[in-house]
Amino acid sequence: MNAEFTHAMARIRFLTTSEGGRKGCVASGYRSMFSFGEKFDGGFCDAEIDTRNHEPILLGEEAVVSLRFFYPELLRDKLNTGDAFQVTEGSKIVAKGVIEECFL
Repeated sequence: MNAEFTHAMARIRFLTTSEGGRKGCVASGYRSMFSFGEKFDGGFCDAEIDTRNHEPILLGEEAVVSLRFFYPELLRDKLNTGDAFQVTEGSKIVAKGVIEECFL
């Protein structure tokens, strides 16, 4: 992911399979739905993760990642450092995280 397209840095932890999460690790380029609660109408925003070192994120492991939102205008002036989020695949929550730095 090109640095000019990074919208936020986040600390994220993918749930283990036994916690109800995914069955496999996550690599750079992973795309999913991010929920910031009531931050904007609709509650969800599509985003892509860049693991920064291009190493996969193992389930249960915490990592700092870059985020690129597909519709950043939905979060502009709404997303803040410290905001918590969940990552979902369908109705399943697969990760939880916190925004560490926002560039919107």
